[in-house]
Amino acid sequence: MWRFLIAVSLLLPFQLSAQTGSEVAMGMRASRASSDVVELDSITRPAFSLRDAEVFAAALEIAGDPAASSEARVFALRSLIWARAPGFRLSYADLTVLDGKPSRCLGLPPYLGFTYRRGAPLPNDYDLRIRGLTAALRSDPGTPAVVRAAALCAEVYTPSPVLDAPSSEESYTVVPAEDISAAHICGNRFVVRNPYEVEMVVKYEVEGSGETGSLLLPPKSEEATYSETELLTTTTGAILLMQDGQLIQRVQPSGAVCS
Repeated sequence: MWRFLIAVSLLLPFQLSAQTGSEVAMGMRASRASSDVVELDSITRPAFSLRDAEVFAAALEIAGDPAASSEARVFALRSLIWARAPGFRLSYADLTVLDGKPSRCLGLPPYLGFTYRRGAPLPNDYDLRIRGLTAALRSDPGTPAVVRAAALCAEVYTPSPVLDAPSSEESYTVVPAEDISAAHICGNRFVVRNPYEVEMVVKYEVEGSGETGSLLLPPKSEEATYSETELLTTTTGAILLMQDGQLIQRVQPSGAVCS
């Protein structure tokens, strides 16, 4: 039943939270022993659109606490993912895939025009702390399986330099994916180009085959026009690139054969 409730809750709009970082952090710490995933989802959800030092500190503390419930630790890891990549819609089920394939935990990407708030600045070494924690959780044989899976999931997401660029703005709007493009290389090989200085996620579908998947596109470097990510499909046909259910581009194979 809880999986159904969480799935339904993720279909509801994620709004900019009016809570302060200290209020969110207090709620997280107060519920660290809870195993109620619906309650924990609600309490930690403000971190979806709020990057804040107090929220980060509470999430790091709870995720690494063996005395906290496994469920609370999983949601704390989700909050750490949002420190790296705000706006990704991730359910408990997404975070706890146990097959060891981190690509399975790519959540729905940010809505077009998604905006997040900047609270107290994160520590300069926040990403290093996240990496240290997830590595420790994955290597510790005493880590519960669902927490280890969420730690692996957290390693899929990397921060964009744009997130930590000095700014006096209290909020930041994530760019849409409309300028992402793709081209056919040969056979079942395609290349997807990301012209933005932020990490993006797109869904793809091989037309008429039922094959679908997600691609995590790294941000372009300062010198480059775009980053390139290769896509190798298992079935043959035109690919449809989508974000948030909207078609970005349809790419028809050119007929070129890979040598």
